[in-house]
This record gives sequence, structure tokens and C-alpha cells, in this order.
Amino acid sequence: MKLRRSIGPRRFFCLPPICSQAMNAIQSTGEYAVGWFTLSLINAGLAQSKNRSGLGWWFGSLFLGPLCTLLIVLLDPIPPKSSA
Repeated sequence: MKLRRSIGPRRFFCLPPICSQAMNAIQSTGEYAVGWFTLSLINAGLAQSKNRSGLGWWFGSLFLGPLCTLLIVLLDPIPPKSSA
């Protein structure tokens, strides 16, 4: 008796189209989250360049994203504290 060797994994079932659509939605949601997180890091850097709290703006950007970007760009920088 000769044993057959399988080349690669076997699929015993096919996914219905709804599962395929759900998997694509999950993947695109992950990409969206990565972009949102990257924007929050950029906002933290912009805030620090305007003498604002980078951590506070980063945290706010996690929830408000592009709105925080707009606010950071439109707000004037805080003048540095003078030590007199």
C-alpha cells in the first residue's frame, strides 16, 4: 500500500461569501486604525512644536483625529515662558 503525500494544506470547506466580506472589512478596519494612530502621533509632534502638551493632544487625537489636526494647525503657538 502506497501512502499519498499531500502538497500543501487541504481545504475541507469553502467560506461563504458573507465570511469573505467580513474578513475584508476586518482587514480594512485594521488599516484604518493604523492610519488613525499614525495621525495621532503626527498631531503630538505638531502640538509640541507649538509649545503645547504633546501627550494631551495625542490622547485627544486618538478620539477626535482630524479635528485635533485642524485645531492644532489653526491655534497660535503658546509663547515660551520667560525666566525673569
